Amino acid sequence: MDEREIKEFLEGSEQENDSIKKVNFPQLKSAAGADQIKISLDYLNDIPAKISAKLGSSKVKVCELLKLEKGAILELDKPAGETVDMYINQQLFGRAEVIIIGSNFGLRVDRLYESETAAGKDVPGDNAGE
Repeated sequence: MDEREIKEFLEGSEQENDSIKKVNFPQLKSAAGADQIKISLDYLNDIPAKISAKLGSSKVKVCELLKLEKGAILELDKPAGETVDMYINQQLFGRAEVIIIGSNFGLRVDRLYESETAAGKDVPGDNAGE
């Protein structure tokens, strides 16, 4: 668009008396018999889920970050050997011990949380809500 076309477009929009109205949607109702349908969890078996673990974290100043080089060591806030938080698709679901399997890290499940616990509610002795 050139400058003339932009001015014409803007003048046209000023001349129209557009109004903004709230949309009122009808109340949704369940289909007849929908509450009677039972779906097997087998349908979910092939859905991939990403499992991850948080080893710990560290706070550093930007000036310290800028000085980092290959081989630099950052100390994390968790002691070695302490259990770590486990996540499924970024949702907290338990704690595990970090182990070594061949040349890879692995997790040995220590505790699985109930859904309300994983949502950050009372977890005695853990820092799961952090």
